[in-house]
Amino acid sequence: WWFCNRLSYTQLPTGVTIPAGGIIVIHVGSSGTNTSTDIFLSSMVSLNTSASDISFYFNSTFTSSSSIRDFVQWGSGGNGRESVAASAGIWTAGDFIPNVAEGHSIEYDGDGNSSSDWSDQPEPTIGQENGVLTPAPSISIQPDSLDYGDLILGSSSDLNITVSNIGDSTLTVSDINSSSAAFTLSDTSFSLQPDSSMQVKATFTPDSVGQFTGTLTIFSNDPVDSTVSVSLTGTASVPQPSIIVTSKGDGGDSSPGDGVCEDGTGDCTLRAAIEEANAFAGKDTISFAIPGAGVHTIQPSFALPTITDSVVIDGYTQLGASPNTYPIASGSNAVLKIEIDGTNAGDTDGFTIGAGNSTIKGLVINRFSGNGIVMITNGGNRIEGNFLGTDVSGTAALGNGNGVGLLSSNNIIGGTTPETRNVISGNFGEGVSIAGDDTLGGNLVQGNYIGTDLTGTGRLNNTTGVLVLTSNNTIGGMTEAARNVISTNLTGISIGSPDLPIVWGNLVEGNFIGTNAAGTAELGNDIGIIIANARDNILGGTTEGARNIISGNFDIGILIDGAEATGNLLQGNYIGTDVTGTVALGNGISGVIFQSASGNTVGGSTEAANLIAFNGDDGVEVIGVSAGNAILSNSIFSNNQGFPGQTGLGIDLHPDGIRQANDPGDADTGPNNLQNYPDDLVYEIDGNGDLMIDYRVDSDPSNSAYPLTVQFFESFPVDIPSGIGDQGEGKFFLGEDVYALTDFNTGIKTVNFGNAVGLGITLGDFIVATATDSNGNTSEFSFPDTVDTTVVIGITSESVIIPENYSLLQNFPNPFNPVTTIRFGLPKESKVNLSIYNILGEKLESIILGQKPAGYHKVIWNASNVSSGIYFYRLEAGDFVQTRKMVLLK
Repeated sequence: WWFCNRLSYTQLPTGVTIPAGGIIVIHVGSSGTNTSTDIFLSSMVSLNTSASDISFYFNSTFTSSSSIRDFVQWGSGGNGRESVAASAGIWTAGDFIPNVAEGHSIEYDGDGNSSSDWSDQPEPTIGQENGVLTPAPSISIQPDSLDYGDLILGSSSDLNITVSNIGDSTLTVSDINSSSAAFTLSDTSFSLQPDSSMQVKATFTPDSVGQFTGTLTIFSNDPVDSTVSVSLTGTASVPQPSIIVTSKGDGGDSSPGDGVCEDGTGDCTLRAAIEEANAFAGKDTISFAIPGAGVHTIQPSFALPTITDSVVIDGYTQLGASPNTYPIASGSNAVLKIEIDGTNAGDTDGFTIGAGNSTIKGLVINRFSGNGIVMITNGGNRIEGNFLGTDVSGTAALGNGNGVGLLSSNNIIGGTTPETRNVISGNFGEGVSIAGDDTLGGNLVQGNYIGTDLTGTGRLNNTTGVLVLTSNNTIGGMTEAARNVISTNLTGISIGSPDLPIVWGNLVEGNFIGTNAAGTAELGNDIGIIIANARDNILGGTTEGARNIISGNFDIGILIDGAEATGNLLQGNYIGTDVTGTVALGNGISGVIFQSASGNTVGGSTEAANLIAFNGDDGVEVIGVSAGNAILSNSIFSNNQGFPGQTGLGIDLHPDGIRQANDPGDADTGPNNLQNYPDDLVYEIDGNGDLMIDYRVDSDPSNSAYPLTVQFFESFPVDIPSGIGDQGEGKFFLGEDVYALTDFNTGIKTVNFGNAVGLGITLGDFIVATATDSNGNTSEFSFPDTVDTTVVIGITSESVIIPENYSLLQNFPNPFNPVTTIRFGLPKESKVNLSIYNILGEKLESIILGQKPAGYHKVIWNASNVSSGIYFYRLEAGDFVQTRKMVLLK
């Protein structure tokens, strides 16, 4: 037998027959030929149904691959070899062979020569012997691991594994061994017919406290997987004592570890409860049942014991207490009945959690000189549904030094359900402080009010809402329920410090920073977010759920500060508006400031665009030794809303609020390399209704990294109160163009942006542009210009928009061959003489001579009858005279 294809021939290792139930398998491999196992096709060979690329053929007289060529079925299309007698072999003719992907198998069942006898298999089939598949069993085990969780010592638990035979013959399971006596089995040997299964029960019966692991090993006649393993895990613990605080006193436990919380007087105090929980192994729950109505205040006289064993302290178990049920936008209706007052505790923290996997919830914790709660050493703790730094009503400040301090990893402050919401407000320092070395991270702060009262509308400020001094933490989340409201603080969120090691990789998403809980009114921090000497952090994201609202702050929305503050992304945020993006809730100074920070990005793709509006000074300001801060695709408008006489720009590369004039060649340096913005801009709607844009960027390649990205925006009319030449910002992103080195060498570039109506552009609209070099240096917005329309009359295009001044624009293209376009503008009807001169000053021709109406005009000059060289064109109109140079290169 031979396996043949168009490009190669491979003899099967032995003469073969197809036994009953057997099939021939050809495996399409990645490369090469291997006749000792599967028959592999070269990767260059494509099998398809129409070409009939393969066949099987037998002839005992074949002695070489060349001799087989006269007997191979090569294909279905007339090459003379299709007349081979059917008795000489089995092959495909027509469309019997299915399309077969690389890494798959073709199976032929040996029953006939029709399409039903061939099949495509996703993987090589097991049980192959010398190219012939014999029936074989195949074992499948589900699941491949069993976890029994935590059992009380003396109990047992049953879990099942399912053993299945997915092969073609009987599967015999000869034995199942357990490596641990704690795990026993219901069955250890049995047989299964093809396509049948059986459940085997494995029972966990621990005989001591602790963690147990084991392995089940299953032995069968599967020719490929004769032994299969299942991992087993489980733990056992003793029943935990009932720890119920019944007293507001402060006495210690009389006999820690005896299973009874009692201070010697028959009462269980909070201090005694913590001592008893620490002494008794396993996770305990401390609940409250203090007699009497009203709020019960516990005043420790010195530091409470450090929590050294996992515990749940649940203030909601006190009679009359109830967790919040309101969504994040609507305040909190939580009722708390247990207050932990640190007035008499001395210089200490409230709760110190040394053990991981602990929870504190439903408590009012106030007036400690240190942290209300601090987590040290071990992580995985949860702080839920507490008031930290307020009175029991959640409406007045009774601050701790800090609300919550984190010195460990993977803790959760708050959560995504209403009952987990903390009110962390009124503290003298940070609401939440995430500190420690740079290996500590993975902390999650979500669903909290930080700096507001429990209604989400009142002011109870911390100094800093959330301080982040480690890496890879998350503030907020992608859903509304994960949102933090961080307002009224001096700083809402502060990431990094110039005096500490660099941190990175923190994510701030989905929060309201500077507004009320509904995102509809100002409730500002002084500064919304500060990133100081921290890199690669993300504020926002590319989806609506990731959007932060950073608005209503008294000074700056976002401040990125310091040489190490690089690689930070500001994406998809509303900066200066309400939650709808339509109502002004501006930050008092600027939306975003980069101060001596480089290599950051505001926006990027259209999905990452920020909305930056209604701020008091600039939309985005870049100052100090700052470079490579890319500002792309954003909607920036209606800034400069500050005090009378205050000036501001959409993008400001100087702290003066005045758009700077471009310098020749862009040789100057400064913030963002003082990248020149596009100029010589002409916006027109042509006769086809398309928006045509002419522009150039005067940035010499020695001063800017090419290519440049040039973006165009419609400018909102409010930004241009007195027309062309006034301040302008970019509200609606229209699109972008790549300005290459060849474009710089040419001069004016003309771009067709497509149908103007589809872009929302009509006559008289204003458009601005920015240029960003390949190093990420973005310019200020260009001066705004209006969109004109042109009607071609002979060689002249005349605009219906009247310019304010006479102008003669640079021809384009320049250099040219042999045709170029010259544009000029007339503020009133004028006698015009537009003439062409050579380099000797000799007048070659007057291409326009006579009276012309007010508007924009263009003329096309054909220089096919003159030689290459430098030429000048001169416009005389009324008292206006101007000359420009152009270059003809043939």
